Amino acid sequence: MYEENQNNIIVVVVAVVVVVVVLVVVVVVVVVVVVKEVVIVVVGSFNSSSSGRNSIVVVEVVIVVVVVAVVIVVAVVVVVVVVVVVVVVVVVVVVVVVVVVVVSSNIVIVVVVVVIVVVVVAIVVVIVVVVVAAAVVVVVVVVVVVVVDSSSSSSSIVVVVVVVVVLIVVVVVVVVVVVVVVVVVVVVVVVVVVVLVVVDLVVIVAVVVLEVVEVARLVIILIVHDDDDDDSGSVHPLQDKALRTTSPLFFVFRFSGPRSPFNDPEVVKFLDDAFEMIKTESLQKGTDRANPVVVFKQPQELATLLDTEISEAPATHDQLLEAMKKVIQYSVKSGHPGFFNQLYAGLDPYSQVGAWLTTSLNCNIHTYEVSPAFVILERYIFKKMADLVGFEHGDGFFCPGGSASNIFALHMARFNRFPEVRKKGLYGLPPLRMYTSDMAHYSLMKGVLYLGLGTDNIVTIKSDEQGRMLVSDLEKRIKEDLEQGYTPLYVNATSGTTVFGAFDDLTAISEVCKTYNLWLHSDVSGSIFLLRSLNLRPRTYCARSVSSPATETNRATVIQWEKQPPDYSCHGDQTVFSHCFTVALFVSVAGLETDRAQYVRGLSGAVLNYGTGGREFESRRRRLLIIKTCLSSSRVAWACWGGGVLLSQKYRHLMKGSHLLNSIAWNFHKSSGTPVQTSAFLVNDPSRTMLERANSSKAEYLFQPDKYYDSSYDVGDKTVMCGRHADVLKLWMQWRALGDSGMGAKIDKAYDNARYLTEKMKVTEGFKLVLSEFECTNICFWYIPTRLRGKPENGAWWKEVSKVAPKLKERMMKAGTMMIQYQALSSKGLVNFFRIIILNPMLGETDMDFVIQEFERLGHDL
Repeated sequence: MYEENQNNIIVVVVAVVVVVVVLVVVVVVVVVVVVKEVVIVVVGSFNSSSSGRNSIVVVEVVIVVVVVAVVIVVAVVVVVVVVVVVVVVVVVVVVVVVVVVVVSSNIVIVVVVVVIVVVVVAIVVVIVVVVVAAAVVVVVVVVVVVVVDSSSSSSSIVVVVVVVVVLIVVVVVVVVVVVVVVVVVVVVVVVVVVVLVVVDLVVIVAVVVLEVVEVARLVIILIVHDDDDDDSGSVHPLQDKALRTTSPLFFVFRFSGPRSPFNDPEVVKFLDDAFEMIKTESLQKGTDRANPVVVFKQPQELATLLDTEISEAPATHDQLLEAMKKVIQYSVKSGHPGFFNQLYAGLDPYSQVGAWLTTSLNCNIHTYEVSPAFVILERYIFKKMADLVGFEHGDGFFCPGGSASNIFALHMARFNRFPEVRKKGLYGLPPLRMYTSDMAHYSLMKGVLYLGLGTDNIVTIKSDEQGRMLVSDLEKRIKEDLEQGYTPLYVNATSGTTVFGAFDDLTAISEVCKTYNLWLHSDVSGSIFLLRSLNLRPRTYCARSVSSPATETNRATVIQWEKQPPDYSCHGDQTVFSHCFTVALFVSVAGLETDRAQYVRGLSGAVLNYGTGGREFESRRRRLLIIKTCLSSSRVAWACWGGGVLLSQKYRHLMKGSHLLNSIAWNFHKSSGTPVQTSAFLVNDPSRTMLERANSSKAEYLFQPDKYYDSSYDVGDKTVMCGRHADVLKLWMQWRALGDSGMGAKIDKAYDNARYLTEKMKVTEGFKLVLSEFECTNICFWYIPTRLRGKPENGAWWKEVSKVAPKLKERMMKAGTMMIQYQALSSKGLVNFFRIIILNPMLGETDMDFVIQEFERLGHDL
């Protein structure tokens, strides 16, 4: 379309140029003829006249020259007027057509408007040309009269008359040509419009007739076709053709309705300017070492600078661009090489494009029919993640951050232990206990608040000097709670703690959870979350020394238990517990509702065989409550921060034991630099239904069972969320662009930089490491100003050191050169220290050297 319009413009310009050239040639010819005659008259007069005659000749010559000048001026005016009129016609037509096309996409309206414009402009052109021609003739006649009256020379009169005749002929020819051209154009346009309208009407009538015929044919098919008598398995004619055929009426009226604002030239220009600003100001300048990582302003001042007011009138595009520029100017540049503040840093160009594309598509990833591409990509990514972790059956979804993943873990643990909580709620549940180390992420606290489990039920486990959970203390606290009648539910291990970056021993913790049948969850305050669903297969259990069931309602009594090979059989509604392969933890619940007590289907009326003598104990009046932790062990690890090591061949050993776990929440926006937020929650679920059983609501307006495609691709019922952002594309784009090797290289580079900086701090005066070595890319240290170096490290000294970090951070922010977080750690008795996070793949050894130098420059005199 653009090329066609461009060709039309070229044709018009060429035509105008040709007309102008012809007119100029005519004028030049006339001038030459006139000048020639003037010369002849003048020369002849001087040769044949006396001296008394010379003055008269001079006067006549002057008159002739004036006539020639008038003719030239009039000719130029005619040319200029014609050119101006043609240009105005072209501009008006183009503007009107563009405006009409933008305002209305109806082709009939566009054609009618164009015809009206062409006719009006044609009339104007004819009028202008005729008026100009008349003016020229009048001027020439006046000049002729003056010359004839004042001239006594017959030769001069002849010259003037010749000039007048030639000029009149030229004017008449121009007028005739213009009128003919205008008439032809108008006739052609009118004919074309009439043809288009007639064709359009014929098409509409034909389509309506075809629709009527098609409807009649379908009605006949419905009447004649008998599904009951058709055993051939052939597809119904309606399904085969009619229902898969788009109505022709759609194509007839496809141009009706308002056009998209994204086709508006002004909006397109705004988008171009906005994307250019994002590319230049945010991405390029925001990652340039020469620019500040932040231009810090106090909140009140920043609110004034940003001009946050929204008025009644709409803002102009220039105002919006100016607002964008200010937002970029005063925002923190997390892709800057000086940003070490949080557990995310760096910008990846490919994932940025994925994020933009995702936003432009604006799809909610809950059903396949609205997000087909995203659903397919998400399935693939989770399969790839499952292979890395070692999960045999991977399933999951992206959720809004690692804290949300942590809450999902608690939710899944509670559901698997007490599935009746979906209907009955928390009423009647025993007191549950959650275990976590003193170095764990605070999101566990939020999780128990959100799920109503109570913060008093969080049991804090001690950690060693490196920040790793003490497995011996974990086992001790579990035993104590069992003795006091609590129900241990959940262990929160850590793979890459928030502060020290420590990795808990997943293998050892998993053994404890297996022994005591607990749900193991590893919280790493950032990037991988591993969870295991309960295996709900029937198992066989035996009680060795049972004199009578426990009589205290809702109180579990430990009889004796040990791990043995499973042996089970199910008969109808009965679950038979045979032989003595497993000694179970069980309880008799007197008077408890069947649907609450019956954790294993068919438990009511179960026949319990115990001992080797084959004596049977039949419990028909009481309900046996089998604590589900003895059915199978569940293991979870949350590794949102340290999980990136799974991408590295060199450092993946830090997550040893991940194959023993059952789900993972992996924050790629932390370890891999994918845009915030990209948090994946992956479950190893052989049943492939656990997420749906725990979270589904089966909303009929979304999840119809009789859809025209495989409804298992509808992912919305796997999560408590309905609206969910499609985060997969930005990760898939990055991973596809870099490959497995490139993703792993990011992790390796971060570790290399962290090791270099650690060694540098060990040998640089003024730096004191909190730990001698760090397992992740966190580095915790104190900066010691000059006045405190070499002094005794007593209580007063540490008090002064604690004041350094806040003051130095303030200087750092005002300078805009770096951003590094600081904190105290009261559980370890540590005063304020800096925690630098090394993630950005742009960093090198020179950047690590700059950190050392900048600390000395900003803090030596504190």
